[in-house]
Amino acid sequence: MTHGTHLRQFTGTRITVLIIVTFISVSCSVKEMREACPCRVGLDFSKLLPQAASGGEILATVSAENGKILYRRDFGTDTCSPRYEILLPKGVYTASALLSSGEAVWIEEDDGIRLQAGSQADSLYGQATLLDARGEEAEYVPQPLKQFATLFILFGSPVRDLGVEVALPASFIAASDLSAVASPFSVKSTFSGVSGSVRLPRQTGGNIFVTFYEEDGNSPIARVDLEPMLRRIGYDFNAPELADIFLTMDFAAGQATIEVEGWKESFIIVTF
Repeated sequence: MTHGTHLRQFTGTRITVLIIVTFISVSCSVKEMREACPCRVGLDFSKLLPQAASGGEILATVSAENGKILYRRDFGTDTCSPRYEILLPKGVYTASALLSSGEAVWIEEDDGIRLQAGSQADSLYGQATLLDARGEEAEYVPQPLKQFATLFILFGSPVRDLGVEVALPASFIAASDLSAVASPFSVKSTFSGVSGSVRLPRQTGGNIFVTFYEEDGNSPIARVDLEPMLRRIGYDFNAPELADIFLTMDFAAGQATIEVEGWKESFIIVTF
């Protein structure tokens, strides 16, 4: 056998191997094998990133029907690309993405994030929605829905070093669907002038107490429970987007008025 014959036999063997490898690599295109192949899912943050501030983060998750998180990753907005691709077993999932501005301190836990005690929420935008990944490809494009409410507190006359404490029933956000989980906490601040504000994350049902203190911070002068007032005018902390809330305090008349941004309804209750 000549040297040239050996070369031809080797070449022929290589061609055979390449054919086998190629067949295996495209085997997922065979109809009866497709179910075993993963779905290629695009995570498209192009709608969220315009809302991002320097130092912000996007928490992205994909969860099974039982709430188990199958995919979770934090993306820094300063280096985040508009789109990523991941592979998932075919199925129907819940996908979520939450953009935080980086102003608040969030403590990461296995199933979500918890607001550090005493800290108000930062600006939060995102969306949780069903992800149909039963085909070869799927796309998740979260919308920048407002996931926080700013509580604006207005005074009929200027105040000076007025202590304000807002006690809330929830400070925990579930990563799987961005829902609020009961975990009481409070935010304390000092207001001077005719107004002040506190940013609130989503809330569960329960009392939302706003307590006002004298300058010494120890002597309460008034307390308002926002929960029945908000419920009466139809405010829903489970709505896709959260509207801002305006609380006007008239200490002289002993009245508190609550209004919601863009709504015509208002509710007045005498509380002190």
